Amino acid sequence: MRVLRLLPLGPARIASTPVASGADFIGGQAVLGVPLPSTVLGALGAALNVRLSRERAEKDPLSGIGALVNELDHSGRAVITGPLMRVVMRDKETLVVPAYDKRGIVLVKLEALPRIARELRVVCADGDVVGYSRPLTQVGVALRDSVSGSWSRVVETGYTFRRGLTTYTDAKGRGVSVEFIYKLSAEVGRLSTLVRFAGEGRQAHLEVSDEEGLRGLESVTSLLDAEPGRYMVLSYWPLMPRRSAALYLKSGDYFGLEFFDDPTVDILGIPSTDTKKAPSPRVVSIGLGYSEVLGFRRPAIPALPPGTIVVVRKAFRSMASHLPEPYVTMLRAGYASLLKL
Repeated sequence: MRVLRLLPLGPARIASTPVASGADFIGGQAVLGVPLPSTVLGALGAALNVRLSRERAEKDPLSGIGALVNELDHSGRAVITGPLMRVVMRDKETLVVPAYDKRGIVLVKLEALPRIARELRVVCADGDVVGYSRPLTQVGVALRDSVSGSWSRVVETGYTFRRGLTTYTDAKGRGVSVEFIYKLSAEVGRLSTLVRFAGEGRQAHLEVSDEEGLRGLESVTSLLDAEPGRYMVLSYWPLMPRRSAALYLKSGDYFGLEFFDDPTVDILGIPSTDTKKAPSPRVVSIGLGYSEVLGFRRPAIPALPPGTIVVVRKAFRSMASHLPEPYVTMLRAGYASLLKL
């Protein structure tokens, strides 16, 4: 099994929306606890020295994501699926899955999933949750050099900014190291290198290797290959609006709901941390990343977040003709990765 491991070196800049900035306005952003698949593919492409022309990116409906997917793999499969996450704390390693919480991402032990799948009501029984993603917000200004009699440092007009960083802690607030683990279908040789990851010169260690017997990874699949059954969403399940006034989870309003008989029933939601509450569906807004080639951020779309439990009723092969090419491309990029329950 070909495996891609990604270990951020320090807090990562992983956000769901662009930052509005300027002298008169400071914008906000939602910090993600799991990197977007397009961000991971961008790091892999950089490690393999893939170069996309501006012309190819401009012709791509997804502003370069589709061109990169086709460059990395021609089989029509999902290039990456996942992630599972490896948490290291006090020299102890634990495999976890990400589950969305309005405060961030909860890191749930992989071994707890069979019981969660049966009960569908409890995530954080004693010992199930081993950590959390924590947003760290930094506010600052950019400076420039100015020569006016003598050298001085002044604020660059319009360069006030706010940025969100993602950190990970255990239940007691102590920092932990987190590695993201993906299945990789692309024909890539063994690789171990540092890559730019999450902007502003931040880095991660990226490794591609062949591994067998990695517990849990055999149950990770893509929506492209999933047979009818119950799954937990590992990466964001995209919902592309069919019209500007799309509301609620109506099959006729979004691409991505064709896999359910009734979305209000088949999207069970994220198991509650309160034993008295049933799972609740959540929809979040995710940006599709920054296009390095075109120099702008791609638009945001709705998505089902990691941790959502769904009942897939229809296989992709029966739905393929009903889906637009950009949506299929997103699935090939690694969106809507699933863990079989």
